[in-house]
Amino acid sequence: MSSKVLKYTLIYFIQGEITKRIKIGQTNCTLEYRMQKLQACSPDMLVFLGGYLGFEFSEIKLHNMFKQSRLHGEWFSPAKEITDFIENYCLSNPTSLYYAHHEIEKGRMSYEEALALGNEELCKRSDVQFLGIVEKMYTKNGRNILAK
Repeated sequence: MSSKVLKYTLIYFIQGEITKRIKIGQTNCTLEYRMQKLQACSPDMLVFLGGYLGFEFSEIKLHNMFKQSRLHGEWFSPAKEITDFIENYCLSNPTSLYYAHHEIEKGRMSYEEALALGNEELCKRSDVQFLGIVEKMYTKNGRNILAK
């Protein structure tokens, strides 16, 4: 069974709580699945810093961009250039990232528009959309079937 669920590649930045090292990686799976796999192999607690939707070559481009901060493999020192990139070009909340992915996939939003809206607004819109879906699930003939 394939764990690939995202149409676009998710480029992610995670950081070790103690070492402060930052991993720049990519996945087409859910962030939670990827974090679980990485955490199982790490003695350090890993924290999601941010991510953006890209393409497979985006990760290599970032590795090359930040090569002066590379420690080993996909792990980098927490250089200002990297933290500035995360702050300016990434979404730091998984809910906002998934909502943006969904809206971009449907052609209703660009990544630039998602960044301009920001994490908080994207999460609010996600909540409204989710509540609308739940309401439709529990409405029959215009009446809430859970109401007494």
